[in-house]
Amino acid sequence: MNNHRRRIIDDLSTIIEEAAFNPDHWQVFADRFCELIPGAKALFLANDRQAYRDLPLVHSGFENDAIKKFAEHYGTISGWTPFNLALPVMTLRRTEDYLPSSSFRNTEFYTDFLRHLPDSDAATAIKLSADRERSAEFVVHYAAQDNERINLAVEPVMRTLAPAMKQALSMLRIRVADGRAASRANIVEAILDPAFVLSSKGRVLAANRAARALADEATLLRIAPGDRLQFLFPQTAATVTEQVAKVMRGQLLPVGHETIQARHEGALYSIAAHPMAPSARAGFDLLASPEPCLLLIIRPLLALEASASEVLRATFGLTAAEARLAIGLAKGASLSATAIFLGITYQTSRSQLKAVFAKLGVHRQSELVAVLHPLIGAL
Repeated sequence: MNNHRRRIIDDLSTIIEEAAFNPDHWQVFADRFCELIPGAKALFLANDRQAYRDLPLVHSGFENDAIKKFAEHYGTISGWTPFNLALPVMTLRRTEDYLPSSSFRNTEFYTDFLRHLPDSDAATAIKLSADRERSAEFVVHYAAQDNERINLAVEPVMRTLAPAMKQALSMLRIRVADGRAASRANIVEAILDPAFVLSSKGRVLAANRAARALADEATLLRIAPGDRLQFLFPQTAATVTEQVAKVMRGQLLPVGHETIQARHEGALYSIAAHPMAPSARAGFDLLASPEPCLLLIIRPLLALEASASEVLRATFGLTAAEARLAIGLAKGASLSATAIFLGITYQTSRSQLKAVFAKLGVHRQSELVAVLHPLIGAL
């Protein structure tokens, strides 16, 4: 490689290092690329496989109006879209060798758009990354008549820089993923009960303070290696996994089955899964695949303390069973949920509740809670 190309590569390599942590530097890279290789026009594209179109991210050497028209319309009918989508990762390709612009000269894309762009009817492209939804591509446009001359500089520079560019984009995708998690964390932190944001594969994307504390206790659940949320009781884990899968598929749940109840060691939890819409993306955020996610809220319903039971028995003359029932109701659980937790029938719980009402001199469950809540909350 001659000294001139070596200097170009060294210059651009420095910018790539910065672009790994700041996407604004990809514009600097594109501008500098065109300065160092006269006649070249640089363009970063996101190839949307589902929409079957190319989306411009950064460009240099093109008029802004042309890029706007491409993004709004001509990118959806580009003759090069099939070429871009089929481009192998990390393989340099010239359009003139595979799909020259003359092959679609009578199309709307060429007659209304491409032929009005000066010195842009040929390109050399390399795909830097790809997944199921999106891929990232760097394209250098130039005049077809200058194909050989331009590529004497373009091809060795692009081939040498491609691994560093791929790595920089990979680091950017990680940074973008962290940014999405942080924005979701702002939402879940406002929730008082333990709340997790999960990916479709069960990976924790965000968790509020209460959720982290619950995970640290490692009694009901924990965060396992790979940031996977793991419920520690097989039956609960299986039920939650099934429920989460249904929510991810967009299934409607039967009335009364919106939440899961999990019971363990003196506590009853209500677990609810809610789908979350992916956030809007722009610029290089487009390269991060829109991953479906959900909000998992875990509400502690019961926490039975022996001291509370003793106080209620001594103060109001309740039996041990009546005290347990009263504590459950005072903690916010419904009568049916408390019955399930205590292992008694609903009819038995109703009979015990009548006895509790008589001993405390109240007539409704709301009155019972009003009397007991200050006492139970202080214990």
